[in-house]
Amino acid sequence: MQKPSLTMTLTAHYSYYLEVMTETVCRRADRFLCFVQFLLGASVFADSRYGWLAGSVIALISAVQFSCKPGALAGHARLQAQRYKKLCDELPALDPAQAQTYLHKIEENDSPVNTRLCNPARLRACIALGLKKDTTLTPCEKLMAHLAGGIPQ
Repeated sequence: MQKPSLTMTLTAHYSYYLEVMTETVCRRADRFLCFVQFLLGASVFADSRYGWLAGSVIALISAVQFSCKPGALAGHARLQAQRYKKLCDELPALDPAQAQTYLHKIEENDSPVNTRLCNPARLRACIALGLKKDTTLTPCEKLMAHLAGGIPQ
């Protein structure tokens, strides 16, 4: 039985790390927004002249959380990462046709992609597979990679 190609293996690992990084960024954003909401909510009770400003920021954060739903995105990305991890673990035992079918089935439910995480996820996949790192990160990608859990050296 043939093993899946290196390209397919890299694609599966890249997709796994992209979902892991997406889950981390969304989870951290959701927790940060909740923390700011609680902090500002408590400050409203402090009888300050700027209570209206705190209330406005709370309303803005609530609107962002309602429209973007970072917590729900994090949960979905976590499920996708688990599916990709299972594929990565089973990949050596699958023939290329089965692996391709399984990969396409999983890809149907992928999370929305933050393009700033694409190169960091590719680097993580290359490091995990022991391949040569073939890209450098822009400062914005480095920041996003740091927020998403970093890149091992």
